Amino acid sequence: MSAISTYLDYNASAPMRPGVVEAMAGALSAGGNPSTIHRVGRLARRYLEDARDTVLHAIGRPNMRLIFTSGGTEANNLALQRARQMGIGRIVHADIEHPSVSQSAEMSGLRIDKLHVSRSGLIDLDHLRALLDVASERTLVSVMAANNETGVIQPIRDVARICREHGALLHSDAVQVFGKAGLDNGFAEADLISLSAHKLGDPLGIGALVFRSDLHPAA
Repeated sequence: MSAISTYLDYNASAPMRPGVVEAMAGALSAGGNPSTIHRVGRLARRYLEDARDTVLHAIGRPNMRLIFTSGGTEANNLALQRARQMGIGRIVHADIEHPSVSQSAEMSGLRIDKLHVSRSGLIDLDHLRALLDVASERTLVSVMAANNETGVIQPIRDVARICREHGALLHSDAVQVFGKAGLDNGFAEADLISLSAHKLGDPLGIGALVFRSDLHPAA
């Protein structure tokens, strides 16, 4: 007797969709080095640039830049550990962030201030304002769009507005909302956005860091 099972753990990873498998097979069979100038290389480059454009248009930010990574963890690492290269002197985040954010912040060597969180799991916007009011250096605020453990969705649009008012940069780990919750909570208004493919039926091992064109986290 064969058991019938239902997969429900989509927050951990999602099964690949048939259309994605087909698209991946086409790209893999094409081969080629996108840095070369011959026909096969140009085809590989087109696959790469089309993928970049698709992601940027999906979040409504076609003028931003995108670096493909091995997943959301590497995207968070790149955003936080390279903060100093972007002129950042301080990082603000809450203890509810994914370890790839909190540990990367520690490894950055920058000053860290912790953001208060309510009993319902929402960050304290008044505390964020208070922290930014006393900023003596450029600050990077990191707030995940939705928590990977509790599912709490943060008010990223409000966070982005407060950051803009204080001249701070905002990084948002949007791994759990990209492709699921639309753009309603405003994660696409962040200055740096971490994404991952496998949460929405795309391949494991693919992520991206989206960032403003005037920032250089990979420098």
